[in-house]
Amino acid sequence: MLKKYLLVVMLLLSSGIVYSAPVTIKEGVDYTVIQKSVTSKRTRPVLVREFFSFTCIHCKDLEPMLEQYMARNRTKVNLEKIHVIWNNDPQMKGFAKLSATLQATKLTRLYTPAFNAIFDQQNLANPQLLASFLQQNKLNKAQIDNFFRIYNSFDIDVTLSKYKELTLAPIYAING
Repeated sequence: MLKKYLLVVMLLLSSGIVYSAPVTIKEGVDYTVIQKSVTSKRTRPVLVREFFSFTCIHCKDLEPMLEQYMARNRTKVNLEKIHVIWNNDPQMKGFAKLSATLQATKLTRLYTPAFNAIFDQQNLANPQLLASFLQQNKLNKAQIDNFFRIYNSFDIDVTLSKYKELTLAPIYAING
């Protein structure tokens, strides 16, 4: 009987159901280091611009590691998350709006859940589905109302224009 249990445990471990190895992120495969140096006027904290998309599997895999890194380095690094916008695709614009609003409302803890929801085929660019997502993530009615007040604000529209401008800026050469 003990051999049977050991066999089941070993099979589960080897199948990855019980344990899965951490994702390995590789330069040149999952991300590219920009060759042209971008200068900043600030010295501390260092400004780091992360260009990402909620539809990118590499970005999804990187997010938990990035959260851990930022938890250790908040005083040294100012992370500016920029959701890419290449065209006027309503879904991409909706995801960028979600990102800008998460930052404006200081709800950055919802990035990983948002990635997971989007990869589970929840279209968080849709305001009704987004409202449900926020409720599932323990926001009360007042917090959700505030979220959508900011989400629909002129400030977020300005932020989206900035995201698009930075995405298309030749200095960053964001192409995929």
